[in-house]
Amino acid sequence: MKNILSFLGIILISILLGFTLISVHSFSIAKNLDLKVDKELQTQEKLLEIFENSGASPYELKIEAWKKINNIHPSKKAIEEILQLAVKEFAGEILTKDWTEEKNFQSLRIVAGIEGGFLTAVAQKVDEKFYLITNVEGTSFTNLSLWQKNLKNIFNYYNVKPEISINLIGTLPGKLSKEEQYKLVKKLFQESKATILEGIVTDHVVSQSGYSPHIKNELVIGNKKLNLNIATRPHSEDECTYLFIGSPVLTCEY
Repeated sequence: MKNILSFLGIILISILLGFTLISVHSFSIAKNLDLKVDKELQTQEKLLEIFENSGASPYELKIEAWKKINNIHPSKKAIEEILQLAVKEFAGEILTKDWTEEKNFQSLRIVAGIEGGFLTAVAQKVDEKFYLITNVEGTSFTNLSLWQKNLKNIFNYYNVKPEISINLIGTLPGKLSKEEQYKLVKKLFQESKATILEGIVTDHVVSQSGYSPHIKNELVIGNKKLNLNIATRPHSEDECTYLFIGSPVLTCEY
């Protein structure tokens, strides 16, 4: 009888240990996921804070996500299905569809209307390499978190983490001089505890790139880590100056 009770006790302890290990493992996974989400939110909030401190009026939000996807060699039909998944993620409606095919090159570009803006999705097959490029744009900055999540979900179909670039564009009243533009950009870097590492200053454009410890979306170029890019440019005709804030770098025209 004692042997049986001992045996049952061993089984019970094993089960309890198993549940404990599973619980710890599950907690660890959940914690890692929470940390990733927190880092994304921290980056989004920091960029919006920098923009608010600039005094600019919101003009346009652009988010780009892209990645080379390995071990996939889709047919023409499969390429179209891939982009349809992207449109579905945003509950969008396809507006235009352009197919290009040449030797060792196939490309499909779809533009879809989505709530609050537009989605552009491009699938390219170059030789045996496959690339997926997506871009969303609209006028409301409140879509930042949701749109970034939707873009990541598209790439989750293929178990890859996309490269993501966030661009906030605004306007400031009046045409700022070169000195005024640089002063503003420098102030925004200082207020965000960021360090300027490189940049250009011309009569038409001021652009500075650097690193902020409060932004978790970074790009390594040579021996430099960059995660913040701020630029300004006076409008050629209207009495205003454009402000561009991007992370890790600006990928929109300015």
